[in-house]
Amino acid sequence: MQRDGLINCLNRVQDYISHPKQEISVEGLRGAASAYFLSRLQQLENGRPVMIVTSDQNRGDLLLEDFKYFFHYMNLKTKPQSFPSWELLPYESLSPLNQISGERLEILNRLKRGENLFFIAPIEALMQTVVPKSFLQKYLFSVQLNDELDREILEASLAGNGFVRSSLVEKRCEFSIRGDIVDFFHPGANNPIRIELFGDTVESIREFDIYTQISINKLEAIDILPVRELCLSKAESERGLSKILRRSEEMGLAKSQSNEL
Repeated sequence: MQRDGLINCLNRVQDYISHPKQEISVEGLRGAASAYFLSRLQQLENGRPVMIVTSDQNRGDLLLEDFKYFFHYMNLKTKPQSFPSWELLPYESLSPLNQISGERLEILNRLKRGENLFFIAPIEALMQTVVPKSFLQKYLFSVQLNDELDREILEASLAGNGFVRSSLVEKRCEFSIRGDIVDFFHPGANNPIRIELFGDTVESIREFDIYTQISINKLEAIDILPVRELCLSKAESERGLSKILRRSEEMGLAKSQSNEL
C-alpha cells in the first residue's frame, strides 16, 4: 500500500468509526504495516479505548513491540499495553503467575475508571473469565496524597489483597513497613511504590528503584489491587475445602488425591 493510499484509507476509516456499530475491513497490510496503520489511527482518533485482538500471545507480543516503536516515533502520550492470557491449559492444576494476574487486573481497573487505553489481547485471553466490577470495588484500596490514613488500615489492606510482608521489598507481591514508610510491589508493575506518612497524613507517594532504593517518580494517587484474580476470605476458603473433601469422598478418591486438590 502506497503512502497516498494509506492516508486515504486512514481518512476513510476515521469517517466510518465515527458512526456507532460500523464494521470496517482493511486488507493488504503486512509485517509492521498493520502496527503503523493502527498507530496512525490512534493518532487521529484518541477518544475511546482501543483493543487489538490477536490470534495468540506470541503474535500479540510482536505487535506490542511494533506499537512501542511507532507510538514513540509519533510522540503519542498513550502507552500500548498487553492484556495477557493465563497461559494455562484448561483444567491444568496450576494457578496463573501473579505477574500475569497483576497485569490483567491493572487493565480491568483502568477500564473501570474510564481511561482510554490502547491494549492488545490474544483471543485466548478474551475467552477466559475476568473478575466482575464488584470484585475490584470490594478489594480496591485507593490512596491519595494528603489523605488521612491509619497505617494499620493500610497494612491490613495489603495483607488482605495477598501481599506478603517482608523486611525489605525485593520482589513483586511483597510489602514492608519501616516506621512511617510503607513499601509494596504490585505484581503487574515495573517499579515498587513507597508511601510515606507524617502521623496519619499521606505525605508522599513515589515509585522507587528496586536496586538503588532511589525515588523515580512522584505520584498523586495509587490504587492497591489484589495480587491474584481470586481472593478468598477465611470463611470462603473453609467452605471451598469442605466442598472439595465432600466431593472427593463421593467420587471415591484416594486421600493423596484429595490432599493434592
